[in-house]
Amino acid sequence: MKKKLFFLPFLAALAFAGCSNDDDPAAGGNENKGDDYGYVAVNIVQPKSIGTRAAGTGFEYGTDDENKAESGLFFIFNTDGTIYTMDNNPQSIALTTDKSGDDANNSVTPQVEKIYNAVLVIDGAETAPTAGLQIVCVLNAPASLATSSVSSLSDLKAKIADYSAHTSGTFIMSNSVYKDGDKEILGATVATENISKSASVALNNPVDIYVERVVAKIRAKGISSFNNQGANPAIDGVEKNLTIKLTGIEIANIAQTSYLVKNIDGITYDWAWDATNKRSYWETVPASLTYGNKSYNTIVSDSPKDGENGTFDITKVNTTDYIQPNTSAQKTAVLVTAELLDGTTPCDFVYLRGGYFTPDKALALIAQYAANNGYYKKTSAEGVTPVTYSQLATSDFEWKNNNDLMEEDAAANDGTVSTISWLKRYEVVARVKSNVSNLYKKNGDTYIPATAAQINTLLAGTESSHPYVAQYYKDGKCYYFVNIDQTSVANERKAQDAIDADAHTYDGVVRNHIYDLTLSSIKGVGTAVFDPTDVIIPERPDVENLYYLAAQIDVLAWKVVTQTVNFE
Repeated sequence: MKKKLFFLPFLAALAFAGCSNDDDPAAGGNENKGDDYGYVAVNIVQPKSIGTRAAGTGFEYGTDDENKAESGLFFIFNTDGTIYTMDNNPQSIALTTDKSGDDANNSVTPQVEKIYNAVLVIDGAETAPTAGLQIVCVLNAPASLATSSVSSLSDLKAKIADYSAHTSGTFIMSNSVYKDGDKEILGATVATENISKSASVALNNPVDIYVERVVAKIRAKGISSFNNQGANPAIDGVEKNLTIKLTGIEIANIAQTSYLVKNIDGITYDWAWDATNKRSYWETVPASLTYGNKSYNTIVSDSPKDGENGTFDITKVNTTDYIQPNTSAQKTAVLVTAELLDGTTPCDFVYLRGGYFTPDKALALIAQYAANNGYYKKTSAEGVTPVTYSQLATSDFEWKNNNDLMEEDAAANDGTVSTISWLKRYEVVARVKSNVSNLYKKNGDTYIPATAAQINTLLAGTESSHPYVAQYYKDGKCYYFVNIDQTSVANERKAQDAIDADAHTYDGVVRNHIYDLTLSSIKGVGTAVFDPTDVIIPERPDVENLYYLAAQIDVLAWKVVTQTVNFE
């Protein structure tokens, strides 16, 4: 019994459905239009989504919306990669439904969803087309691509844009790119027997074109047994039992652009290529990526709500996102926002020099540090003797983050803004308030007038030493995240090629993969949020591992990757 396949039930015959030996639709019913016409039949082969599970490789069929295509744009290139000279190149063909039943091709592998027949017209060629031509197919191509300047295969490979459109019938798909040995396979190669002056004859010797979706699919699902273990920081030396109130979820560091055609240039990973299934499980991304990230407040606002009170409930999360590939250093991650509660009250605290403190206690340590370095405030009135000096009070300081420091720089430099590049987004530093005056530096028994800037420089330290840079959990706000992980795919490929798996982590999102994230547990204090209006770019504090994240990722044809995520 043949297996029922549903991947692209619309690509059938690429508007050449129903052609017969007597009727050639492309040639207006005449199969012999002269030497300046040729036909190449192609099979559009849509692989299932591929992903990796801990227990082995898995593939999954796409949905009707994911598989639907309305048009195909075909580029024909010479063997040297230059564009083939003809009147209509690239060639756009509307796609219509032909067959939706069992796949008639007995050679199809379980990793392929369906094969569709199509006929390309090699039109206006001055001489008979020769073998070795390469065909690249883009399904649901952006309208601008047909009129863009493409003079070579290299031009097409360099195309970078936002290819994330994923409404019904608009999933962009392009040739699957992989290596067979040391040879990169991109364009589908045309052999002598594939070229005919008759469309009906060409259908007997089609060229296989393997295509895959440009986007990856992220599925995040909470479970009823989600294990919220809370956080137990010792604040001012007293251990607290804080409740983690989860407030939202977000896929962070989403790439805003990608290559139209998968780029595998320079990839030297040590796991096996999968030429058998016409796939690669890694890719490179544009050098200057921009990312989509949101603030804490926006994540909370945009997250799914449950119940009459409109609260976020991670156990009922069941979301799907389609995103562009990202294997850059700024990893795509699943991120949850939270409040740390002491009972029912948000717990306001600071991490400073290896310990957790209330904000007042942390500022008292700051004031003591300034006094230890000789900085005081004159407390006696002008002209009154004896002159008295005292340690700065906690009320003389305020916390500022990197955005605040940039504004401070702008105010001091006629609007010119500089970035305090070494201050992380999750960090804050204490600054002397602008209205504090009468500052002095003690030198022996002498007090020399000083400035707030001198004290601020002391507190901020240098780029290599930040003695009093802190993390402020303002109103208990924080976030937890885990990078989306491709390591299990690598280990599968290594096992198939008898390569020992190593400890390297391949964090990344690759096109035509499904990442199933099962959100299972959380504990610890997370990464601090000082300003909930500031955009969150996921970062782990340098000082220590403050939390863990548990999730399960399944990548499905779609290739399926499974990862269990525990937030700590």
